[in-house]
Amino acid sequence: MKEICFCILIFLGILNIQFAFAQQKIKEGKVTFTFSFPDEEKVDQETFSRNEVKGSTYYFKNGLTRVEYHDDNQSTYIIDPKKKDIYILKDNLALKQTFEEANENQAFLYGDTIAQITNETKMIAGFKCQKALYTYPVWQKPSRTIEIWFTNDISATNFDFNFKGIDGFIMEYSLTDLVIENNLEVDFRKIMTCSKVESETVPDELFKVPNDYMIMTWDEFKKGARDGHVK
Repeated sequence: MKEICFCILIFLGILNIQFAFAQQKIKEGKVTFTFSFPDEEKVDQETFSRNEVKGSTYYFKNGLTRVEYHDDNQSTYIIDPKKKDIYILKDNLALKQTFEEANENQAFLYGDTIAQITNETKMIAGFKCQKALYTYPVWQKPSRTIEIWFTNDISATNFDFNFKGIDGFIMEYSLTDLVIENNLEVDFRKIMTCSKVESETVPDELFKVPNDYMIMTWDEFKKGARDGHVK
C-alpha cells in the first residue's frame, strides 16, 4: 500500500512539473513565420510579386520586439511597449511612430473594430492558441473578417498589426485583400502562420536604431509626403 501511495505521489509530482513548465511564458527568443497565397493563380506574376511576402522573423527580449519582413521592401520594425514607440527601418531611415498614432492609422483602415474572441483553440508550433474574428467595414462593399489565432505564452507583441481586443501574440491570421488586376478588383487571400518558436539568447543591438539611420517622426513624414519630399 505504501508503495502504491509513493508511486501516486511521484506521478502527481511529474504532472505538476509538466503543468508548470507548460505555463511558463517564453520571454526571449525567435519566432519564424511563413506566408501562403491560395489566390495566387487569380493574378499575374507582376501583381503577385507586389503583394508577396516570403516570410517574417520576430525577435523578442525584455518585452521588446523586432520584426523583419522578407519581401521586396525588406522593412524592419522595432517595438517598445514600455515607451509605446514603434520604429520602422528602411533605407537608412527610422520612421518613429507612437502607439497612439498607430491606433489612429488602424482606426482609419478598420474603423473602431474590436476583435471577437471565441472559445475555439488549436495548437500552432507547439503553443495553445485561441481563435478571434476581426470583422471590419469596407467602404461601399460587404464587411470582411480576418481570422486570427493568438497565444498568451510568448512575451512578444504584434503591434505591427495591432488588432484591438487581442491581448496576446498572433500566431496565425487569414485575410482577404483587394488587389487591382487589369483594372479590376480581385480578392486576394493571404495566410500568415508561425512555423517555429525558438527560445534563445537575442543580442541587445537588434532592438536599437543603427547610428547611421536618420530618425523621422510620423508628423515629419506626413508633412514631407504632402510637400513631395518623401516618396
